[in-house]
Amino acid sequence: MKPSDYIRRGWCREKTAKNAQGEPCHPWSLEAVAWCLEGALRAFTEVTLGTCVLPKQQRAVLYGKVHALGFSHLADYNDAAGRTQQEVIDLLVSAEL
Repeated sequence: MKPSDYIRRGWCREKTAKNAQGEPCHPWSLEAVAWCLEGALRAFTEVTLGTCVLPKQQRAVLYGKVHALGFSHLADYNDAAGRTQQEVIDLLVSAEL
């Protein structure tokens, strides 16, 4: 499963992941039902890649896109006023994630 697939399943703001009750949880937890941009990346790396670090090339592409849009951090992009779930999905897909 790619990071964009996590966001398709459920998206949240201000926490890396939330459970069905809307409470924060670890992004890789089986309880997680919604993820922010960073949480989806963490879930992907932990569950799919078995590591906690996104590969350097993918990380550079994603951070480059976020910085080009005027954001310093992934969380700032994810949590920006008016941000939509589809915009986060589109960003991840454009970075081939």
